[in-house]
Amino acid sequence: MDNRLREGLAKGQFTVTVEVVVPERTKDLGVALAPILRTARALAQDPRVAGLNVTDRVKSDHDHDPVRVALEVGWASGKAPLVHFSGKDRTPADLEAALARMDALGLDNLLCVTGDRLKTPPADRPVRYLDSVNAVALARQLRPASLVAAAVSPFKYTEEAALNQYLKMGKKHRAGADYLITQIGWDVRKLAELLRYRAERGLTHPVVAGLMLLPPGVARYLHEGHVPGVVVTDDLLALVESEARAPDRGAARRFERLALQIVGAELMGYAGAQLSGLARSDDVGRTLDLAVGWRDRLRTLEDWSREWQARHRLPGGAPARLAPAPAYFLFAPGPDGGAARPATAGERARYRALAALGRAVFARRSPVHRLLRPLARRVPPDSAVAEWLMRIERLVKAPLFGCRACGFCRLPETFYVCPETCPKGLANGPCGGSAGNTCEAGDRECIHSVKYRLAKAAGALDDLERTVIPPVPPPHRGSSWLNHYAGRNPGPLPPPHSR
Repeated sequence: MDNRLREGLAKGQFTVTVEVVVPERTKDLGVALAPILRTARALAQDPRVAGLNVTDRVKSDHDHDPVRVALEVGWASGKAPLVHFSGKDRTPADLEAALARMDALGLDNLLCVTGDRLKTPPADRPVRYLDSVNAVALARQLRPASLVAAAVSPFKYTEEAALNQYLKMGKKHRAGADYLITQIGWDVRKLAELLRYRAERGLTHPVVAGLMLLPPGVARYLHEGHVPGVVVTDDLLALVESEARAPDRGAARRFERLALQIVGAELMGYAGAQLSGLARSDDVGRTLDLAVGWRDRLRTLEDWSREWQARHRLPGGAPARLAPAPAYFLFAPGPDGGAARPATAGERARYRALAALGRAVFARRSPVHRLLRPLARRVPPDSAVAEWLMRIERLVKAPLFGCRACGFCRLPETFYVCPETCPKGLANGPCGGSAGNTCEAGDRECIHSVKYRLAKAAGALDDLERTVIPPVPPPHRGSSWLNHYAGRNPGPLPPPHSR
């Protein structure tokens, strides 16, 4: 298989890939793969397509193995696929196993995502997620020569949510990500904002735009919030539904929109496009043919912007709003722009007190640490004393932080907001599923929005970009105090060595 994705990104060519969705495990793999492989064989002859992207745990909590599907797709297309790895209900050991299979089969390209919430959480055990930052770091460690990608969502409309995405993006590069793929979205102002932010932060890795065909049924599904983090506004839904009244049910318009967005991404400076929602090779060819036509007519970003705006007007002539209201934009904040509320005086005082206590009691050079270190090393982690210490620790910390006695306390690195109170247990930053500052679960504020406000008040936002926090080691329970003083807990991960 030719790795045209790697070659295209390395040469600075605008690189297009096409996403295929792995079927649920309840469906016969041979039957479910047949249309996917037909598409792959047809796209083998199209030089405009660098390869196919193979999803993981999108249809269900238990889809077929994406590594196996990727191998079939790669053989059929002759082009190295991009294998997705979702961290939902997964551990580092699961990723190690997937990487070993990829290595044995000669598959080099990997996209690490955290994944959405489980559709049916198990009743008999807690669910852990492998954070995408930790997945990238592990993939880079185990397969230093592989092409490793991560995701970023610029389509966030509060200050906390938007900046958290950008700061975590920096962590992903520190962990070893070679390039980024954006979440699906139609707000081109946000696509431009992401590139400007990266330029101002000196981030030079390629970024690929995630783009999707938008028929009315899909628009309604996304508008209802069934895919966390993907924004279809009232206006965009109304526009798509009005276009669907045409004799072709809006097909011409939606293919033109996707093709036009491909050209816009290229003119903005994106390194490529990952296309989804295209079930047949004919749909892919139609889209790319239209993109060629647009590219011949629209030579500048200004020309393209006029065309894009003209095609996004509601039936009455008003411009369709592609961002929710109110909306935060980093470089053009407005009066209703969703700026973060300041941390309260009580929140700031609590953080300062906890940080001072942490330095005095837990810092490795503190007298307390030097006193307790030799004692802690004498206590076996599976002893009755260790169990007693865990119970005492939880009694103290649960009312303060929601502590669940995971055995590895990361509070100093998370501004004393416990990451175990995130439904996915994420310490390095938020997933892409929030709406505003509300958690994907819908029942609480995202803990990373709280953490952002505290970091901003402390003048320490750079810490949210620099510090890569390792995952909780098994058995995911115990006294973090005992493990800390005994030296059994991992510390923050250093940046990977230059490759």
